[in-house]
Amino acid sequence: MKNDKRKANLNSVIKLYTKNYRTFYKYLAIGTSDSPVKDEEIIEIGKKAGIKKGDKVLEPGSGSGGVSRLLAKNFKCEILGIEFVKNQLELAEKNLKKFEFPYLIRYEQGDALTFTYPQDYFDFAIDIFAWIYLPTWEIFFKKIYDSLKVRGKVIIHDAFLTEKTSKETKKIIKDQEVSDSDLCTINAAISKLKKAGFKIVYVEETRNKTMNNWELGLKNIKRKKQEFATEIGEKNYELYCKNAKWTIDKLKKREITSVVIIAKK
Repeated sequence: MKNDKRKANLNSVIKLYTKNYRTFYKYLAIGTSDSPVKDEEIIEIGKKAGIKKGDKVLEPGSGSGGVSRLLAKNFKCEILGIEFVKNQLELAEKNLKKFEFPYLIRYEQGDALTFTYPQDYFDFAIDIFAWIYLPTWEIFFKKIYDSLKVRGKVIIHDAFLTEKTSKETKKIIKDQEVSDSDLCTINAAISKLKKAGFKIVYVEETRNKTMNNWELGLKNIKRKKQEFATEIGEKNYELYCKNAKWTIDKLKKREITSVVIIAKK
């Protein structure tokens, strides 16, 4: 039963990352990470966590590889990216061939939740709005904990629910994203990290930054309307603009938020 549920979840992720969805994020992007996150924000998170040259970094849910390339370029760290969705992985590999430091990054196809990670091997594990799609965070956090060296750190920058999240919003998120995502409040996530053995060393709510970034991303989409609509169609253009506006509205109303959490083994 659990395997069947996980299979259904992975199929949902595959359906989510269609060509149109990938195109949406291409136009929404405000930096090189293929997401509505500024490059300088990701670099600052890496600095806060203490990533340095030669460190081994694990990125479960590495997507199209924007984050891994940004980290490798700025910190000269070695990165293993794990990505399940084939078209995401293919795009990451394609972009890696054009990257100036390809020897620093390696990608493997796999389910981040069940992948067999080397034990006591990585200095850091990082999430930039990728783990929202994973179920059973407690199990996943324990796998990450075991993969890290002593004093290794997990870095999370992701979306979270709040005490103000309505039942309607929760249902929309569940219907639009992945049915068994372990999306929860900040405090619930921190509790799950602690149960896995982590010690919390840094927490910063970033709702305002995320809201501003999505607003910038929406401006990007509107500025490139003709190009975007030509690529995916007028109807899809309107749909993705509506989705972006919805996200911005929920951030403004504090029904959803975002946070940076750094925790140590």
